[in-house]
Amino acid sequence: DGDRLRYDAPGEALTDELLEDLRRHKPEILALVRAPAVDPAAARPLAPAQEGFWLLDQLHPGHAGSNEQFVVFVDGPLDEERLRAAWRAVVERHAVLRARFGVADGEPWQRCDGPVPEPAAVDLATDAGGLAALAAREVAAPFDHARGGLLRP
Repeated sequence: DGDRLRYDAPGEALTDELLEDLRRHKPEILALVRAPAVDPAAARPLAPAQEGFWLLDQLHPGHAGSNEQFVVFVDGPLDEERLRAAWRAVVERHAVLRARFGVADGEPWQRCDGPVPEPAAVDLATDAGGLAALAAREVAAPFDHARGGLLRP
């Protein structure tokens, strides 16, 4: 709001020390909130951990050894549409989960504009072996880092 810095917090949270810090750092805070949003389609350098995964993929293309997997069992009714909506919200909020990788001028980059995968549901009441088969296929399947999406449902 112009050059005003507005804040809202419970009274006990706004100590004299915190208010003084807000006053002292007001220009930096205003610059941060005014900064343009980062374009998810823009190429960005990889974080160190991402470089490690990227290098491993370059040395052993298609290797699925770093894949991690977990299964969530739900006992009782499941609102699949709410689950899907929650999943989409998390993936949309955390752009790095949609990251894809490429190389330009010999340097790896990431763009956080990959697809948002839909979660899979297996009804164990009618397909007890389906979960084990699905899990085995998914953990063995490599990720396509150029296409994007660092997680699969």
